[in-house]
Amino acid sequence: MALPKAKVKERLKSKFPGVNLSNKRIDAIADKLKLPEDSEDDAIDERLDELNDVFSFADMAKNDDRLRILEAEKKKKEQQDNPDPKPSEDDPKPDPSQPTDFAKIIAAAIAPLVEKINSFESGKVGDSRKSQLEAKLKDVNPKFKDSVLKNFGRIKFDKDEDFDAFLEEVEEDAKEFIQAEANDGLGGIKAPVQSKSDPKKQISKEEADAILDKVL
Repeated sequence: MALPKAKVKERLKSKFPGVNLSNKRIDAIADKLKLPEDSEDDAIDERLDELNDVFSFADMAKNDDRLRILEAEKKKKEQQDNPDPKPSEDDPKPDPSQPTDFAKIIAAAIAPLVEKINSFESGKVGDSRKSQLEAKLKDVNPKFKDSVLKNFGRIKFDKDEDFDAFLEEVEEDAKEFIQAEANDGLGGIKAPVQSKSDPKKQISKEEADAILDKVL
């Protein structure tokens, strides 16, 4: 199960006192943390620090305050313009598919935050995948390793499953490459050249006696 939002709110108040984030904002932060339910405080604090480095919670709180003021002013103006509205049958019904101006303001305000967080998450995922790939290539020829890493930088993986399949293929290719290099190395070792000379010939007793007679 995901980390309870109440726990995230508790850690935010502890680490960033005075930062008044809206409940909607806290819910969004809790979803981005992607931590299990039983996460320790240190793990939660570390993730909060990472998100705060990307887009400070203090700036988020300022945006939330502005949005709350806009919402309050909008409601106040609506009440002043029409304190007791009585819709008639001729009044057009609002189209729920069409966003109000206020919804557009909120979307525009949080768009930079969403973009930064998504970019941050993509960067961390990319670094993690590259580390896994380099581990699989640690024993191969440097040229082969550089070639694979270069191609990796050009590939876009939409899902983790796509990357896992790619990693398995690279692992198999690396094993085959290492084996091929080993085979080439063994093939370059030549067997020792056998001597073409005849082995020493054993002489007979008669031949030995004849040689001694000549010497003596």
